[in-house]
Amino acid sequence: EVCEVVRSAVRERPLVGLPAITMSIGLADNRGLVEETSVIDAALSRADAALYLAKSGGRDRVRVDASTTLRAAQA
Repeated sequence: EVCEVVRSAVRERPLVGLPAITMSIGLADNRGLVEETSVIDAALSRADAALYLAKSGGRDRVRVDASTTLRAAQA
């Protein structure tokens, strides 16, 4: 929900003299990841995949990684 508020605020507040700005957000969490050294890399990789999904879906969207426990935030 917070991501959606931020995305919407960016779109609705144009900057004078600049083209319209939109924002796509990919979101993931680190729950279920066990190896400490790879937790950050794995979570960032999942967030990156969600970001590309948002962009490929038409941009200006929020997408949550399918394996994250935050899937309800996407609805």
